[in-house]
Amino acid sequence: MGPQLGVNVYSKVTNKEPGRRDDGTGDNRDETKDFDIGVGLGLTYNITSDVFVQGRYSLGFSKVFDWGESKNGNAQIAIGYRF
Repeated sequence: MGPQLGVNVYSKVTNKEPGRRDDGTGDNRDETKDFDIGVGLGLTYNITSDVFVQGRYSLGFSKVFDWGESKNGNAQIAIGYRF
């Protein structure tokens, strides 16, 4: 568990509907925030001394867009082997 800083590195979007051609791209740079502050939480379970499963969740506290209430959230699951 700990603090997390997010940085916006890409703000372009592609408007595409299933079964249709690309409707064009746009840049949301002026409508999005450059930084996000949040917290990351994680757990690791050692199955054996070499194999483990890990889960993480990060939750952003800042709004992503200048409008609306959208916030960042990210979940990760990993299976690993130590050698």
